[in-house]
Order: sequence, then C-alpha cells, then structure tokens
Amino acid sequence: MPQSFDELFAPKAMSLDELFAAIRPPPLLPVRYGPSDDDAYAPTSSSPAANMPQATLPATPNLVVPRGYTDDRTNERLQTLHPAVRQDFANFLDDVNNQLGIKLRITDGFRSNADQATEYAKGRTTPGPSTTGARPGESYHQYGMATDLTQLLPNGGVNYNLPWPQIAEIAAAHGIDWGAWFHKPDRDHFEKSLGHSTQELRTFPSMASPPDIVWPELPGHP
Repeated sequence: MPQSFDELFAPKAMSLDELFAAIRPPPLLPVRYGPSDDDAYAPTSSSPAANMPQATLPATPNLVVPRGYTDDRTNERLQTLHPAVRQDFANFLDDVNNQLGIKLRITDGFRSNADQATEYAKGRTTPGPSTTGARPGESYHQYGMATDLTQLLPNGGVNYNLPWPQIAEIAAAHGIDWGAWFHKPDRDHFEKSLGHSTQELRTFPSMASPPDIVWPELPGHP
C-alpha cells in the first residue's frame, strides 16, 4: 500500500552516532612537505598590511578550502596553515593567478619544531649555507601562519624572478605581510600573524589538529 504524505515525510529517528557521522567534516588532505626557504621577522611599520584590520575566521579545521586553485602540492600545503588564516592565503593565491596570470606554488607552509631546528642548524652545526635566522619557536611557519612562494611554470619548473611588489600589493589586500618589508628582507616569504608575536604564540595552548601539526589556539578561536 502506498505511503501517505505524512508517512513519507515523517521525521526519522537517528542515534547520536548517526547524527555526528552525518555532520562530521571531511578529513584534511594528505600533507607533503617541500623545500624550506628563508624565514622572516616581524614586519616594519612600512608594511602595507601592518596597519590593516585583521579579520579572522573561526579556527575550525576543514572549514575553509581553496576557491579554484589547481596545484595539488599547494592545495595540500594550504591545509597545513592555521584555519584562522588559511582562507586568506587561498584567496591571495587565486587573486594573483587571476590578476597577474601567475600561478604561485607554496614551497613551505607549516614547519614542525624539528624541521625548524634542522633549518637553523644549516651553516652553523651542519654543512651548507645558512637558510634562516629563526631558532625553533621563532618562525611563523611553526604556527601555520607563513608561506614561502615561487612561481609554478607550465613545464613543472619554478621561477623566483617575479614582480614581487605587485604580488605584495595583492597580499596586503588580504592583510598578509611581505617578507621584503621585514628587518631581514625575504622576498618570497609571506605571513599573517594576526598581530601576535611568536613569543606570544608560544604561550597559547595547542588546539585540535592533524597528527604532527600543532596550531596555537588563538583568543576568540576555540
């Protein structure tokens, strides 16, 4: 016998486990790390983004995703950024692509404490040139608030000889600072600190995050 309208659209009982499974967000993309570039320090007052209002998003993993970016490695590294700034970086990369025709690749996003220690040791206690002046705990990479960038070419190669000032103008529109404004210039480094020093970020408790990635719990972002 056919079901009546009321029977067809009557609410169905659902257990708590079924409810949580239905609303649970998808998992983060797998993380692969690329080569590390120079770190930068706090922005000077001359940075266009330094005095901009810092709009933030709720720090909920999986909440924000790239709008239309197609570089898989960059998309994966975007997922390692702190949720409070991840969408800003995704929009920044899309705008550079749309306005300048330049597809930027993130060569380094989140960096663990061990990774930072390895970078800092180069040229000091291990062979090779010095790549950073930031000790473990002193780099915004470690808090998911910084990226190092290059251009991804159609043939799969990369190019660092870019119109960085134009790219920096687009970054500033998203409240992102350019490393060339810092006391130790670093032209391919871009970061969004939301007004927090690395010393302050070290005092914040850690929030729920994927394995091997620990983001600070920012005030107002549970």
